Amino acid sequence: VTSPELELALKEFILNYQYRIILSDAILVEKAKLLANGLGVPENMLQFSSGWLQGFKKHNGICQEKLQEEAASANEAAIIETLPLLHNKCANYPLERIYNIDETGLF
Repeated sequence: VTSPELELALKEFILNYQYRIILSDAILVEKAKLLANGLGVPENMLQFSSGWLQGFKKHNGICQEKLQEEAASANEAAIIETLPLLHNKCANYPLERIYNIDETGLF
């Protein structure tokens, strides 16, 4: 089972962040869960398994490339550890009210 709205939202997320952060499978699955929740997709409608993610990637032509020095230095373990904390902080706000400060044009 798929959700076209979720797939579009996740694809847009990937396009927006592919050059800013390392988008590991764990990050993509966590973001998909957040997006599904924000879109009102019932929890039992989708299983965010590795098979689901691989199918999504194949369907959308998404592949993983080796990163260069600076981008490869991001601490993936810290990101995975911190993502649930960030999710909890953002849970009280609607998605349209959540921003990344470097996207505001102020810096």
